[in-house]
Amino acid sequence: MSILSSGVFWGVLILLIGMSIILKALFGWNIPVLRIVFGLLFIYIGLRLILGFFYKPDTKEKHFFNSKEKIEYSEGVKDYNIIFGSSVIDLRNIEVVDKKKKVEINVIFGSGKVYMPENVDYVVEMNAIFGDVKSPDRNASGMGSANYTKGVGDSAENVKLYISVNAIFGSVNIVN
Repeated sequence: MSILSSGVFWGVLILLIGMSIILKALFGWNIPVLRIVFGLLFIYIGLRLILGFFYKPDTKEKHFFNSKEKIEYSEGVKDYNIIFGSSVIDLRNIEVVDKKKKVEINVIFGSGKVYMPENVDYVVEMNAIFGDVKSPDRNASGMGSANYTKGVGDSAENVKLYISVNAIFGSVNIVN
């Protein structure tokens, strides 16, 4: 994985730039953002070199930039990211037999529609930051969160599928 395609790198860079703009505007503080970015970059590269030889992630991710496509669930993929685009994620073919599964869906500056499985009990954790996540009976808008469940009842220990849906400056519509 290239360092420039890492979400950690871009997230830290954007946070530092935003914080320096706010601190300069409010308090007149001048923060050497470029030096901090280079320092964090070297720390990140060093940690990747040290830990990268021993750590192989078992999760796959799918990223969709400026696309309009339908994505079917595939085994082993745990993260779906829609960035600056619009996509449909179809989880109807997911099979949960023995172990629990967790799927994370992130929509950033885009829109997404998620089709949920009919034969599986699940819990959806919906988080919105300047965005909107809609489910059949609950919404998370602005800066909020909510949970949506299907077939759980009073006992959450029988649930085998956990889905986390995050919308940042975007919208997600969850459909049964």
